[in-house]
Amino acid sequence: MVNKTIEIEGYGTIVFNPINFKDKEYENVDIEGNPLEWVSGSATRGHFVNSEGNEVPSSQVRKKVEVEGETILMPKLTPTSKVEMDDVEVSEDNSEIYSAIDRKAAKVFTDSKKLNKLILEENKTLKFPLTLGTGYKMHNGILTNWKGQIGLFGCRGNIDEAFEKYQDEVVDIEIEMMPTMDKKKLLKAMAV
Repeated sequence: MVNKTIEIEGYGTIVFNPINFKDKEYENVDIEGNPLEWVSGSATRGHFVNSEGNEVPSSQVRKKVEVEGETILMPKLTPTSKVEMDDVEVSEDNSEIYSAIDRKAAKVFTDSKKLNKLILEENKTLKFPLTLGTGYKMHNGILTNWKGQIGLFGCRGNIDEAFEKYQDEVVDIEIEMMPTMDKKKLLKAMAV
């Protein structure tokens, strides 16, 4: 789909090209880093097989990820249930929730006087690594004041960066599975 036009009566015509967002693909490997192939099941669900054709249990499947020049074999992640104090960044900036390409939102309830004071009274924002479901996607967790309530936002990607890459034709933008935080710190926090 290239150069779509819409006439806005009384205002003029606009021409637009889409920006296609997709998750970045990573190689599936076993616990030793050997490549795996996905085999679709007929009556059963699909599975991964190694080069010998043997099925590899899902608990042994990893994603091969390059982090700062180092290859890491990352296991499937479990949802975040605890965030270490060292992994929390406190700031006054929550702009990432407005520029995120992929954003998950949740209303937060807490009895913590400290969190209520920090976020609702002092307008501070807490940022930390976050996994919301089982899988390989990590988010920047943004805990912030949203119109007088506490909101938790899982953010990935940046629309501003996507528009900087935009030219005069369709652009495909890959969204990293890990947000733009200190990647080693993020992996330490998430790969439990």
